[in-house]
Amino acid sequence: MSGGERLTIPLSLERWAYYALAREAAERGTSTEDLAAYAVAYFLADADSGRIARHAPLPDTDAAPGSEASPRPGS
Repeated sequence: MSGGERLTIPLSLERWAYYALAREAAERGTSTEDLAAYAVAYFLADADSGRIARHAPLPDTDAAPGSEASPRPGS
């Protein structure tokens, strides 16, 4: 990935997401860090498209099992 100075941010993922990212990175022959950076850049480039994924509510991980998850604020 190119485009100038790279900054680092902490990224916390649930176990399933980390393993999915690691598996995809291995299949593409790249690092998990580079694939995550590419995914963020892709999302930001597409942020104004109005696609449904941009508006999908995130699950409320604090909800009791079996209860309906509510969207997080701002989604």
